[in-house]
Amino acid sequence: MPRLRWDHVVKTIPQLVPRWSRLRAIGNSGPVKLTILIPLIGYFVIFNAQLAHYLELVSEIGGFTVHQLSVSPRLLLIYFGLCAFAVGAALYSIFCPDQVKRYDSSAAYVGGDGPHIKDFALGPIHRELRASSYGDDYNEVVGPFKDRSDRSFNCDKHFDDEKLEMINGILHLYFTYKDATYPLMRLFVFICYAIGFIGLLVPSLGVFFRVVRILWNVVRTIPFSLF
Repeated sequence: MPRLRWDHVVKTIPQLVPRWSRLRAIGNSGPVKLTILIPLIGYFVIFNAQLAHYLELVSEIGGFTVHQLSVSPRLLLIYFGLCAFAVGAALYSIFCPDQVKRYDSSAAYVGGDGPHIKDFALGPIHRELRASSYGDDYNEVVGPFKDRSDRSFNCDKHFDDEKLEMINGILHLYFTYKDATYPLMRLFVFICYAIGFIGLLVPSLGVFFRVVRILWNVVRTIPFSLF
């Protein structure tokens, strides 16, 4: 019984991980793509001993403790958060399918690439879907059309409409399949983005509450007669 419950958990985890289409808004954004340069910039500016000596950013490189840092921990937290974004952006760029990078939904994909995908280009899509976990769904889409494809009216407009409907169904299914690929990488990207948000949010909240406290102290010192 415990083994069955564990198998159920293993099968459920990929369904709980955000799909590529949920991660594309961040992964496709220009600022997040630029964070890939952050580790390199951080090395040359913050953690490079030669520049650190001139810029007086770090008092000692290698083996330092918190008390030896001349850089604000908030700055290091921001740097760490940007590095997390950089890792997430790199994984997204490598593993996210091109179909999802270009389109945010299956409808947009079918409307955009669908009219340009001919029969010879559908061959690899057919084979990929048949070999995937979406094989049963693929058979449900293609099955009814195959049963009617040998009829005598296969050159009529009715046949062409059915074929177009079948192709659109395959493309919808193909986008859904691509959207769910690499669940482990999707989990890593999601974690990196979460760490990045936290790394940027904590210093921002600290500054925000500090400003609010200063403003509150200023307001308290204002005589009520001025209102």
